[in-house]
Amino acid sequence: MLMNSGKFINEHKALGNKFIDNLAADIKLEFPNVKGYSVRNLKYMAKFAGTYPDEQFVQQVVAQIPWGQNIVLLDKVNDENTRRWYA
Repeated sequence: MLMNSGKFINEHKALGNKFIDNLAADIKLEFPNVKGYSVRNLKYMAKFAGTYPDEQFVQQVVAQIPWGQNIVLLDKVNDENTRRWYA
């Protein structure tokens, strides 16, 4: 789900700067009880999908790490090889 959401965002972000804002608002209206789709999280989902395009790697390694730790890796570790090592 996370990977697919990020890919969707990356494929459609050319629609404008407010695309993610509008998507977050639409999700909240359509699914008011669903959590985790804030503007900030949607941006992280897009960054995650762009950083880890290899779905097999995501399923085998990165999916086993809690979301908060993935965010730390995305924010704090710029080198791809180092980030993969920590993952």
